Amino acid sequence: MMFHYSTLAFAVLLALQSPGSDAFQNGNSNPQQVAKTAAATAPTSIAPMPFKWPFVGTLPDFLARGGIDRMCGVYESMYEEYGPVYKMSLMGEDETIFSDPRVMDQVLRKEGKFPVGGAEVVTNFQEYYEENNMGFVRKSVGRGPDWKDWRSSVNPDMYVMWSTYLPSIANTCREISNVAGREVTETKNVHISEFLSRAAFDMFAAVLYGESPKTTDSDVATQEDIDFVSATKRAFDITGNLISSPLAKVLGSDLYKEFVVNMDKTFNVAKKRGLERIESAMDTKAKYEANERQQLQEHQAASEEEDSDSSGCPIQAIKSKVGLGKNQFIPSDFQNPSFIERLVNRETLSTDEIAQAQGPLLMAGVDTTAYVMGWFYLNMASNPDV
Repeated sequence: MMFHYSTLAFAVLLALQSPGSDAFQNGNSNPQQVAKTAAATAPTSIAPMPFKWPFVGTLPDFLARGGIDRMCGVYESMYEEYGPVYKMSLMGEDETIFSDPRVMDQVLRKEGKFPVGGAEVVTNFQEYYEENNMGFVRKSVGRGPDWKDWRSSVNPDMYVMWSTYLPSIANTCREISNVAGREVTETKNVHISEFLSRAAFDMFAAVLYGESPKTTDSDVATQEDIDFVSATKRAFDITGNLISSPLAKVLGSDLYKEFVVNMDKTFNVAKKRGLERIESAMDTKAKYEANERQQLQEHQAASEEEDSDSSGCPIQAIKSKVGLGKNQFIPSDFQNPSFIERLVNRETLSTDEIAQAQGPLLMAGVDTTAYVMGWFYLNMASNPDV
């Protein structure tokens, strides 16, 4: 059975509305026991599901309940009709939905070192990467050793080092706050939803590239960067529709063609920007090494005694001074080293692989962060006492 995060997330939200309830209605008030019992029995039992048609599976039922535009309503009605554990099949393998977060926790803990990723069900991204010979980034939307190879290549300098990027993010947020009132309320240059997407782009760009492109400031934003944000948003919007319309690509629909057009725009801009930043980082690294090498040679010429720092390979002596961990020096053009600069100095990925890696990270960061900020501000405005 497959446990898809994309569907499980909505079902989990339903249960969170009443965390004290006994999700499996078995009279057991012990959450831990409920979770253990459900996790042990549910995968091997036959969970109820709507009528499964040939090829399309339960897609007709899914659409009748509201489809992709009413996801919360779909899962709420499924919960009311079938209970806390049920199955769906949207033109593919069956998937089991657990509506209790305590059970979901048990499932996640038992997935092992190759967890099931939510991106696995988003086949249009996988196909796009394959069609454009993006083998390295293709690993990011899979599972198994390839996925771990991808994750291991970006993890040390992104997720492990997250705190080192906070100063850059904070400075970018300060710049965004300074123009927010003017852009959204006074001049109405940008709608709030678009402004939040640009804000997310500015923050992630500061992490990846070392500085913000300031797309939230109409006075300095470039059309190229604004187009990137718009294309990214549109690509993700279309993705939601493609998930429930898997024949769109087969039939060559305008929807899928529009997805490809927007993905091309996004990756063309990302690749161009990425390569520029990679070349800049390599140049900064080379200048630093040349300067250090000259100083070492001058030190060797002036010194009568050779020690470990002045003997052997000068480049190795230089590299011993450069570290990739927290609070360690990295040659940088910015106050805080960027993600690109860290990858360049690590020297484990090729230029093409680094260029591939930063594109999807920037895309995914813009989409997810914009939605989180949107819900955050909506809830803040709805609860001024908080």
